[in-house]
Amino acid sequence: MLVRRSVLLAVVGVLAAAACRDVEQRDPAPVLALAAFDPGQYPDRLATIPFPNDLGLRGAPYAGPLRDAFLDVIDDGGWRESFATWAPFPGIAVPVWAQAFNAETGAYALSEPPTAIATDTFTADTVVLLRVSDDPPTRLPAAMIQLVRPTETSPSVYMLFRPLEGTTPLASIPAGRYVFALRGGRNGVHALFDDVRVPLEADRAIAVIAPNRDLDEPANRPPKPEGVTDAQFEAQMDQLEALRSVYALPFDWGRVDVLNTCVNGVPVPEALYPGRCWLPSPAAVTPAFAAVDQYFPIEEIASIQTFEVIPGDAAVREEVTP
Repeated sequence: MLVRRSVLLAVVGVLAAAACRDVEQRDPAPVLALAAFDPGQYPDRLATIPFPNDLGLRGAPYAGPLRDAFLDVIDDGGWRESFATWAPFPGIAVPVWAQAFNAETGAYALSEPPTAIATDTFTADTVVLLRVSDDPPTRLPAAMIQLVRPTETSPSVYMLFRPLEGTTPLASIPAGRYVFALRGGRNGVHALFDDVRVPLEADRAIAVIAPNRDLDEPANRPPKPEGVTDAQFEAQMDQLEALRSVYALPFDWGRVDVLNTCVNGVPVPEALYPGRCWLPSPAAVTPAFAAVDQYFPIEEIASIQTFEVIPGDAAVREEVTP
């Protein structure tokens, strides 16, 4: 997914709503708490996306002041083991934003983010951190250490997680390939709006791909929203199917040189993106969906991210030739 706005990304919110709403629910929920993933929601500011995240790095040219830092991560081959070097926050960050239902318009609109997270809903059944480069994957205990709102006007708050050693949060994480996932819904993590508890839900693309059904098959697709052309819908399904495959198949990510075709095959100026990107390739790792499904149903995923961690002193910055 890109960190730039596109017409196709704009329709995913409608698709997600169609995928995750209970059809038997008579009245809309007053407020929704959504784990942010899709970066196209806020075209006038830096995107909201979980970090560290391989997919977020593909939007490096559009990441504003973080662009150079993200390109360095791409060149190095992964995130350094120290949380101090991870951007934009020191830890595994999951953004959460909210939508409130407006009875007059009959639609949801962006609203104030949650005031807190119900910590009693963080359990071994709702928070999963796995090193999938191990066979079988190794689970690392993890806990939320902080809830951050970067600015008073930020549309999102960020849940910051770290792995634990006993009950002590660690400042670093062992090298390897990881997946981090949060469970949403009634049996998952809950957000608090003052004293009102609201289940965390998946935002946009994750709600559509989490059931892990092939979106090339028409029967597995959500309904096409009104106002969306057939061409737009087909392109969106292609994009979401590519995203689903990243979590469904044993993909790793590596630095490759592909001149001007790095971002989902869309040419960009060489001055913006000097031939550097991450692309998926088959690897001897457990697929992210399969790993998470051992702990809770993947249909209930609210947030998922995959990332590579490398030793902090690794000498990995070297030229790659075709």
